[in-house]
Amino acid sequence: MALFRHEAREETPERLFLQPVEDDGLSGEAWDGEDDFADDADYQAELKAQRDDQFRAAAGLGDFLGVMLGLAAVLALVALLLSLYSWVRRDLLETFSLLQHL
Repeated sequence: MALFRHEAREETPERLFLQPVEDDGLSGEAWDGEDDFADDADYQAELKAQRDDQFRAAAGLGDFLGVMLGLAAVLALVALLLSLYSWVRRDLLETFSLLQHL
C-alpha cells in the first residue's frame, strides 16, 4: 500500500516577473550617510514610544524579580523563626528537666 502518489505532473510553473520599482529618490545619487528621518517628528515620537515600551518591559521584569526575591526572603525568614522557636522550646524543656533533678 503506497502512502504517496508519485505521479508526473504536467503542470507548467507560473512565471514570476519582476515588477518595476518606483523611483526612491536615490537612483544615481550617493547616500551621504545622513538619516533622512532624523528630523521627522513622527519618527522621533515613534522611537521615543519604542524606547518607553522597552523601559516599561524592563521595569515590569524588575518588579517581578523583586517580588520573587522578596517572597524567597520571607520564606527564609519564616524558616529561621520556626527553627528558633524549636530551639528555644527544646532548650527550655531541657533546662526545666535539669531543675527538677536538683
